[in-house]
Amino acid sequence: MVNAYRIGSNPVAKPANSNHNRRLAVDMTIINFENKEVKDSDGNLKKIKVFNDLVSVGRMYGVIWLGAKDKPHWSFNGR
Repeated sequence: MVNAYRIGSNPVAKPANSNHNRRLAVDMTIINFENKEVKDSDGNLKKIKVFNDLVSVGRMYGVIWLGAKDKPHWSFNGR
């Protein structure tokens, strides 16, 4: 399972002290997003050319990417 889902190598918060525990964060690796279109929070179609385009649309929905430190981590406050 570790290899199939690429888990086990990410930094983690102390137990019960994580946005995951509060249902305010999710870890997901997003692939094959290039050249797809998604609706932004204003209802406009946005072409996703690079990963930062996806990050920008996520922010419009209140979902913030933590960054390269923990690549699959998305949350309401980026932590």
